[in-house]
Amino acid sequence: MSSLDVACEKREATLSVVMIVRDEAEILPRFLAAGRELWDELAVMDTGSVDETVSLLMEAGAKVGHMEWPGNFAVARNAALELATGDWVLVLDADEIVSPEFVAEVRTLISRSDLGAATVTMRNLFTNGHHRDSRLLRLFRRDPDLRYEHAIHEEIAGSVGVMLARTGQSIGHVAAPVQHVGYLKDRAAERAKLDRDRKILEQLIEEDPSDTYSRFKLLELARFWGEHELGVSASEAALTALRDGSLSIQGSHVGGELVVTLARFLEPKDPVSALRLYDEFESSVVPSAAWHFGRGALREQAGNLQEAEEDFRACLAAKDPLLQMVTTRPLMGLARLRLAQADLPGAMAFVDQALEHSPTDAEALLAALSFRLEEPAMIEAFVAGREWTPALAAALESAVEMSAISFLRKGRVLEAHARLAQYVGLKSSLGLGMLACDLILGRSSDLDLDISLEEANRSLRRWLVHLMGIGRPELVAAFAQNAPSVLGTFPWLRETLGLKS
Repeated sequence: MSSLDVACEKREATLSVVMIVRDEAEILPRFLAAGRELWDELAVMDTGSVDETVSLLMEAGAKVGHMEWPGNFAVARNAALELATGDWVLVLDADEIVSPEFVAEVRTLISRSDLGAATVTMRNLFTNGHHRDSRLLRLFRRDPDLRYEHAIHEEIAGSVGVMLARTGQSIGHVAAPVQHVGYLKDRAAERAKLDRDRKILEQLIEEDPSDTYSRFKLLELARFWGEHELGVSASEAALTALRDGSLSIQGSHVGGELVVTLARFLEPKDPVSALRLYDEFESSVVPSAAWHFGRGALREQAGNLQEAEEDFRACLAAKDPLLQMVTTRPLMGLARLRLAQADLPGAMAFVDQALEHSPTDAEALLAALSFRLEEPAMIEAFVAGREWTPALAAALESAVEMSAISFLRKGRVLEAHARLAQYVGLKSSLGLGMLACDLILGRSSDLDLDISLEEANRSLRRWLVHLMGIGRPELVAAFAQNAPSVLGTFPWLRETLGLKS
């Protein structure tokens, strides 16, 4: 018997990117351009677009379904899942932008037979140049039993977990981040989103007052949008329901965060009273990173440093999809505790660890630079080893300004000027602080700054605010007396200082 060798190519797994959309024509071109190499199929459920959203998707070859907005994100997500035919499903939104690195990593991951799902790193971008990373379950094998739940802030983790237990497959992770631009001010400022989400959550709570998840999400919504009155009223209602037994957080995966958030709204300035709320509900709570971090921060404020350290270390040992909550934030908490104990080397070590996890974190950058200000060479080495990002530039400016202001508060103007002069070569806007010091001292300034007039005006205004707020009226008076010498460049000083024409 002869044998015949037949070469069989292994079929590559196919990927369906699944979305729900409504009036996303503004951001869609960017999304489509970034992701064109990602999907084998783009399956989209449109929920009532009146702009060019649908035509843009059709031009890109997407499979587009249509439904009226059901007032329930889980229902819309599940309808979109029904459109998919690929082996794998990746759930994205139009304001989530992928990179070539993400595409390559996903294509490699879905070829593995041992995996049934994966989390992705969602990088939430903010207008100040900072970002926040979280792990979200967005990638999984297509399975008819997978369904989203919750009308808002929908989740699929429960049914994915059941699928993985059934198949014996494990969950992976895509490290390359997806850029979420939805928190940028020009998009997040759409107040209709707040009204829509609030209406959904309040309706859910009215229908079921024991709905812990919706109560927590309403508090989270109020915190995100800075809606203090909503936060206080929702917190008071939740606390009343907890105490009369109509609401239970026993075993709830969001119970701890609910208590953390209502404590922030109800006791924002009294850490001792806030800690009493933690004590009241501790026996009902499933400990989480958010719970430990919230309590640790309150214990720190109350001066209970040893207990605060226990909580921050518990954060480091916990698991949480928000990576900063189990890395950067507790590390910075430990750094503050070391600083409170006058252990500067220990504080610096924790700050440097935090920066390894989040190189652009505002608090960590500010602390790292502040700790090094006495040694310009250390600052230069620190800056030279990093990308000159807006976050780093802002942190350097803030650190030097804080140091100079501390000298001004003591009336030591020459030392404030010298501190600014040490770093003006790294951040030109610090030169306006030097100008402010020169005006106080009544001497001329010979500054050659690489800075726009707009930025110079903004920086000098900030320094004038600093001067007026440090409780040194004699410095403000000296500044005003000598300000006429710079009115040609900064004419607004005349009105601001009430100078005579």
